[in-house]
Amino acid sequence: GGGGGDDDETGADGGGGGGGSSYAHPDHVDNPSFESGVNWGHGRVLLYYQLVPTATTFSGGQVNQNEMSFDLIMNQYIQDLTPDDFVFSSGTCEIYEIAVNLSVANIRARNCSHGEIGLTLKPRSVGELERGPLTSQTAWASNDRQGPTLTMTAPAGVHSTSEIVIPFSFSELTPSTESFSLPGCDAQIRESSLVLTNCASGSHQVSVRSFIADDFWGNSGPISQTVQFSVDHTAPALSFSATVSGTTSFSYELALHFSETVVIAPDAISFSSSMTCSPLATNLSQECGYGEVSWRINTASISDLVGYPVGSEIIEVSLSNPEPVISQAPSVSEPIVQVVNPEPAVTPQPTEPGPSPDPGPAIVVPPTPTQEIQTSSDSVTVPSESEPVTQSPTEPAIELEIEPVIQEPWLPSWSEEVEVATLGATTMRPRIQVREQSKEPAASEISASKSDITPEVESQPREEVQTVAGPKLEIESKDSWPWLEISVAVLLIGLIGFGAYRTIGR
Repeated sequence: GGGGGDDDETGADGGGGGGGSSYAHPDHVDNPSFESGVNWGHGRVLLYYQLVPTATTFSGGQVNQNEMSFDLIMNQYIQDLTPDDFVFSSGTCEIYEIAVNLSVANIRARNCSHGEIGLTLKPRSVGELERGPLTSQTAWASNDRQGPTLTMTAPAGVHSTSEIVIPFSFSELTPSTESFSLPGCDAQIRESSLVLTNCASGSHQVSVRSFIADDFWGNSGPISQTVQFSVDHTAPALSFSATVSGTTSFSYELALHFSETVVIAPDAISFSSSMTCSPLATNLSQECGYGEVSWRINTASISDLVGYPVGSEIIEVSLSNPEPVISQAPSVSEPIVQVVNPEPAVTPQPTEPGPSPDPGPAIVVPPTPTQEIQTSSDSVTVPSESEPVTQSPTEPAIELEIEPVIQEPWLPSWSEEVEVATLGATTMRPRIQVREQSKEPAASEISASKSDITPEVESQPREEVQTVAGPKLEIESKDSWPWLEISVAVLLIGLIGFGAYRTIGR
């Protein structure tokens, strides 16, 4: 309440003031409470507050080969800090200890990965009621779990006698030629590169020696590595083949074969022909007609990957495919008939049974159609297919070959077989009549008439048919025949032979 007015400047006669109303406006004061009799004299206001926890410092680093340490300093005492209040923004670790001293906390981690490690404190995770910090806080530190490194870059391609340069990168060591396993080459270190000279021809390899150095944290290295390269001191070898194929339109192809990879200049190979051609793919493959084609190969324009040329000469490869000339077939002459009179046949005498001599080559009659031939009174009985013919011990061996002879339309129809007698290198084909009998003769009854026959030598290959008929030898050829005379003679000879057969009982 307010006091009364005072009209005296001394203030001695003014009125006293009233008590307070004990009222707090709800729009300006939250949760007010009132107490009486707690204050005398002037009024007072007491304000109570708590600061939000804030990190002032957060850092870390590697302790040894397997451990890292992080320090957290906050603006007030640290309360309720656990491993669950942290996450790793980079890398991985295992938090195994947290030590708190007032406003300072030490966090220890182990089994961390190699490289940059980021340890982050989560927001609103520290202090009474876990009000701070308002934003996340991260400490960064590098963790070295890797030993010294030495890494080579493999040289490209094949090399000649010049220098072979192998670049490399390294860390935590100083490379030297002793850091490598070298082939039989001279070596030196030049500007982060291994330079090799005087290497022999062939394939080679260079290796980094493993675990020959340790770093500050005790990590060993480098890791072994091998690169390969080839050295070439020889020129490439060339071989080739040319082919032509087709019927009316032909494909002419030239195939080149090299002992190694080569570079062919555009003008190294040229093509020419006597006719118009069309390239199928390149000038090594052409489509042409009949004629001649050729390729010219400049070996000096073909070299391997290190520059050695195939040679210094010009090679020319040609193919000839002339159009064929069609010739007329030769005419066939008419058959010629020749009659030869041999010596009279000698009738073999019967001999006493005894040991059978070597029969010589057996005659086997193949199953062919029966034909008829003319013969004289002296006849030869031809055995069946399974029965061989033996010779008399006193007679010279005669090799016989049986062939069928086609019956002429004007001759009578009899069954026949043809034997070809071969004496040395001379071949005869006699035609021998086989008379029909009432029964098949046994093998022991088979006999052959023997004649001293002068064979006719076939001086040149031509088709002939030779006929032996008793004492006469007829040679049939493809010339003109005296048909009437031959028919009469054959008929008479047949009758005489038939009578002789009946007379001698054979």
